[in-house]
Amino acid sequence: MTFIIYDFKNRKEAKDESIDSPVVEAHGHKWIIKVYPRGTRKSPTHTEYIGCYLKFCHNKSDVTASFGIRCKGYNDRLCSSPRCFQNLKSRGSSKLIQRQSVLDEYLEKDGSLIIEVDIRIVVNNKAAWYPNKLQQQDVLVELYQDASSETFDVAFSVGETVYRAHKIILSVRANKLYEIAKECDNDVPVPIYSMRGEIFKSVLEFVYTVKTPKIESEDIAIDLLVAADCYDCVDLKIYVESVLVDKFLTAGNTAALLILADSHSCALLKEAATNLFLADTDTVKNTSSWSKIKESPRLLVELLDSLTGSNKPHGDIDQMDVATLRGELQEADLKLDGSREVLVDRLKDYRQGQVTEKYCLNDHEQV
Repeated sequence: MTFIIYDFKNRKEAKDESIDSPVVEAHGHKWIIKVYPRGTRKSPTHTEYIGCYLKFCHNKSDVTASFGIRCKGYNDRLCSSPRCFQNLKSRGSSKLIQRQSVLDEYLEKDGSLIIEVDIRIVVNNKAAWYPNKLQQQDVLVELYQDASSETFDVAFSVGETVYRAHKIILSVRANKLYEIAKECDNDVPVPIYSMRGEIFKSVLEFVYTVKTPKIESEDIAIDLLVAADCYDCVDLKIYVESVLVDKFLTAGNTAALLILADSHSCALLKEAATNLFLADTDTVKNTSSWSKIKESPRLLVELLDSLTGSNKPHGDIDQMDVATLRGELQEADLKLDGSREVLVDRLKDYRQGQVTEKYCLNDHEQV
């Protein structure tokens, strides 16, 4: 995008007054270039600078982009990391170049100043990652649907509702719920506190039918994820985590969901929240949950490392995003739960085992 300011030297705009370009369309989006010939109120007072900002003009969507600003021999990569633009939001610099340098070096022969903006839109062509659907087993579905079955050997009470289940099934599909129930008599329901009945029902239904619940709000998704993690219903937890990333993660709740992801070892959600923090740092830092992030030195260091790129991985597996890691592990029929570090180590161990097995087979053939 190019913007020409004719007779720049003699422009009459005072400090904090801008010259705005016409609306320009780039990559299917509308933009305005705002140039402050004598800087903004945020510009330094000891030296006169010009300011320059890129303004996004769309009230029905937002966009993530990286951009740079050039004029003649000057080239400043203002935003090498992608940033989120929302309607009428501007990003740029209040001290792009010293005004005197512009007058001395960067004007054209006719006295005009040409501002050029290079912009790159970040497009996520990769669909949200979800785990493979589990195969439903008819006998388990029948057991779940037959609430009067005499085969149940444990019952749970949530509020005034009683849910019946089978310990052997819980031991395979929700091990921590089994640990709660294994010593209990089926004549006395086990009370479940601090959980809504519909959440417990959704967990139990998934255990038997592997039917993914209908998740209509962020609150329901969070409650389901916490319950699934609490009861070690890993397949449900992984699914709900994907729903949170796909449907509900925004800059406004990034800090809160980052804390949730860190607390429950949700690698996919933590990576997505971190990426959104990098894309729109200011918005995330202005949310109420940011204060809780600041209470964790470890999380702050991780985010700082992400901003500076000092934690950038080097190896093949280390460079994989969580979706790719989980895809590889899923194909190998390995566990998908755990932090990113756990997933990386798990895949490395698996591949190393394949290499070792290959060498052992070759040695055996030679013998």
